[in-house]
Amino acid sequence: MPPDQRQPLEHFKELLSGVDPEQLQQMMLLVGGVITMMFTDIVDSTRVKAQVGDDVYFAALKRHNSAIRDCISRHAGRELKTIGDSFFVAFTRPIEAVQCATQIQQALAETPIIVGEGPIRVRIGLHTGTPIVYRDPGSIRTDLSGTDVDKTARVESIARGGQVLISEQTRAFANHIAVYDWGMWELKGLGSHRVFEVLYPGREPELPAGRIQPDPLRFATSFIGRNREVAELTEALKHDRLVTVTGMGGIGKTRLADSVARCISDPPFPDGIFFVELAGTVDSERAVVSKPVATLAVNQAEFKDEAEALRRFLQNRQALIVLDNFEGVISAAPAMRKLLLGCPGTHFLVTSQTPLTVDGEQIYPASAMDIPAPAVDANSLERLDAFQLFRDRARLRVRSWDLLSPDISTVAEILRMVDGVPLAIELAAAWVGTKTLEEIKIGLAHRLKLLKRRGSAVTDRHQSMRACLDYSFGLLSDAARKILPKLAVFAGGFFVEDVIAVCGASDADELLVSLHERNLLIRLEALGRSRYSMLGMVQEYAESKLPKAVAPKLKRSHARHFLEVLRAAASSAK
Repeated sequence: MPPDQRQPLEHFKELLSGVDPEQLQQMMLLVGGVITMMFTDIVDSTRVKAQVGDDVYFAALKRHNSAIRDCISRHAGRELKTIGDSFFVAFTRPIEAVQCATQIQQALAETPIIVGEGPIRVRIGLHTGTPIVYRDPGSIRTDLSGTDVDKTARVESIARGGQVLISEQTRAFANHIAVYDWGMWELKGLGSHRVFEVLYPGREPELPAGRIQPDPLRFATSFIGRNREVAELTEALKHDRLVTVTGMGGIGKTRLADSVARCISDPPFPDGIFFVELAGTVDSERAVVSKPVATLAVNQAEFKDEAEALRRFLQNRQALIVLDNFEGVISAAPAMRKLLLGCPGTHFLVTSQTPLTVDGEQIYPASAMDIPAPAVDANSLERLDAFQLFRDRARLRVRSWDLLSPDISTVAEILRMVDGVPLAIELAAAWVGTKTLEEIKIGLAHRLKLLKRRGSAVTDRHQSMRACLDYSFGLLSDAARKILPKLAVFAGGFFVEDVIAVCGASDADELLVSLHERNLLIRLEALGRSRYSMLGMVQEYAESKLPKAVAPKLKRSHARHFLEVLRAAASSAK
């Protein structure tokens, strides 16, 4: 006998030694082919047991065990192991396994086993594979081991009460059954796998527990830098249930939130991490609630409205919901307060140009990337996230592009002229290969003309920096839209009293606070007061919105005011 066959045969003989004929007949069904494995488990059994007491629970458990064993015997299943209220069963025919699982759920639905506040609910997971078959020396029983067993257990772990989940392999073998395709889900320790829910009479699909695989195609380009921000946001979400990432359009709020959602570990959010896009949604509480209801596949049939269905769906779950672009639906912020109060285990990561101003909100301002200092060398430039982003996007145009010594000061100036804003950096880098670096720098004298995408963007507002600022401008109040262009007259920073004097705006204090909250103004503290300024491209945009007839009068007012400021300063210095 060839050596490569001797060891398996010896293993097979050892496996069969000492097994009585009945056990041998059952074992022969399991050896040498695919096996469909089934795990079952009672949901919240520890809580129910503590609530009703061991004796009451044990009586119910006996009825539960009897019902499951009856279904197993009807479908030629082999009970391999029972631990507490969990069953591990093997089948040689996948269709029999699926039929057994659905019959268990239907039997428990038709004849509920009431314990404490309600009926026992069982979750079931199935997977088909080729596990290792062996005889347990302790129990002298056939058992299974290996990754396929682990996968079965992981599929069962993300099922909910009344639910039968199956792997893609089981679905392939039992392809005539009605299922709902839940797509790719994270199975702890095993990566992403496709999961299906078996639909039996009276059963509506229900979102599995666990973590859905993040959409790998949300962005076509790599996420560069921002390690500190990702770490800080990840830590904040451990302690704060509503974290709002704020910042002007183009600052990278969406990319940052997406990166956090992908990097955050499973344990804090065992019921999943979900991304809800709010751009283009009608600014109403009802419309905003509809978005996560659709994303999470919430069954609203039993509730009076979607808001109640969403609250009940999330109230006992530990999940992270990412709500992107909330600034366009800011009047729906009260819905967040209701969810925070009604869903204590759910955390929310929001991106918005302005805070939601909801109790419990932790605001995280997303700042521009650090720009090069006036005196910069190659090493310090290459350490900056802004340069790494520029280089990565430049290499999409010219594969071999890299920083050369003569280009250091030019690239540094480009990064300063775009204010370290990630979208502006990408738009500037897109000209590499078409323009020289010097030509790009010269073109940035008119930022809004140069900084436009050469091709299609994910959204219209990201097509250019002007489009991005147009979107932000359109969200302002009428009064804020009138004052912003006038602020372009200030070459540097300004105080509230400067705006009142130059622009004739008695409500300047309120308007400047509003524009700062919209991240169109930068606020610093000087002389114990708030001093405001604008990024270069925002100032250029504001100036483009200033009516030509107004500009001369405004400049004269500006000159008169600061002449008086200088006179007063000179007088006080005497």
